[in-house]
Amino acid sequence: MTRLRIAMALALAIAFRAKLWPALIVIVAGIIVAVTTISSNQLIAIFFAVSVGVTIGLLTGALVAWVRIPSFVVTLALLLAWQGTVLLLIGQGGAISLAPYDTITGFINKNLSPVAGWLFVMGLIGIYFAYTAWRSVKRKRDGLAHEPIALVVARGLGLLLIGAAAVYLLNQPRGAGGIQGMPFIVPVLLILMVFWSIMLARTSFGRHIYAVGGTAEAARRAGIDVARIRLGCFAICSGMAALAAVALASRLGSLPSNLGAGNTLLYAIAAAVIGGTSLFGGRGKPRDALIGGLVIAIIPNGLGLRADLGTQYEFMITGVVLLIAASVDALTRLKTQSTER
Repeated sequence: MTRLRIAMALALAIAFRAKLWPALIVIVAGIIVAVTTISSNQLIAIFFAVSVGVTIGLLTGALVAWVRIPSFVVTLALLLAWQGTVLLLIGQGGAISLAPYDTITGFINKNLSPVAGWLFVMGLIGIYFAYTAWRSVKRKRDGLAHEPIALVVARGLGLLLIGAAAVYLLNQPRGAGGIQGMPFIVPVLLILMVFWSIMLARTSFGRHIYAVGGTAEAARRAGIDVARIRLGCFAICSGMAALAAVALASRLGSLPSNLGAGNTLLYAIAAAVIGGTSLFGGRGKPRDALIGGLVIAIIPNGLGLRADLGTQYEFMITGVVLLIAASVDALTRLKTQSTER
């Protein structure tokens, strides 16, 4: 724990120097949790995991942004180092059971009531429709380019139909125990998607992320602090990776020493690419990862309906889908470059 506190203090200094105030607040809160006994609360323990993830992200980002080590080398080296750390803490082949921690295990396995599912989806769609309609009317009143209100209404109705169909299906009894209701992780994912989508599209930090991802040198010449943006991205990604690790451990019901090993990392990258995120940078949205994740999840579930198709076909089909997505991305980029010329 002492070494972790030192690492968090170092990450705190990095966040302060880079003026990444949200990351600084998260780490300060994590340090408070580390030096007190409130981490016994399971929700606070989940937050502490995210705080540790942000700490790791800042330490990793500092090596990339300030020491100028290629990101691929840094992340690969630290992937191996952290795997060794987990083995040191848990032991080779060991596992920590999460059975006593009902809140953490319920992160994936519990469901909202049917009524709560309807209220959540209808409320979320209602807020989105009200915001887009207000924005369209306001921009029209100010004489700016705006979406036609008919398009806003049509999109709202489309989302309403999709949301209603999804909630209806999720509320149907399923499984041996007749489970009903929307899994708790669904609203968590939707809230995170909306939050990060707003951050990318409606804040200067988000626009700077796109600029640095597109052309870092051009962004630097435009006055953007490229090192700060990279540090922020590493902090965000590592924090979300820590939350994903909590979800994965919740699904497994334990914390094994090989958590996240195997194809987990490759599938995480493939999900973003299949969803439409550009490998060349400068283009992508949080929803892309969700769409890609759904595609990757559908492949083994669909193949499971055919008993004669083994795991080898799952790998082959996933690889082909990823290759097609990457090819479309590359061809789109070539077409854009030729048009600009």
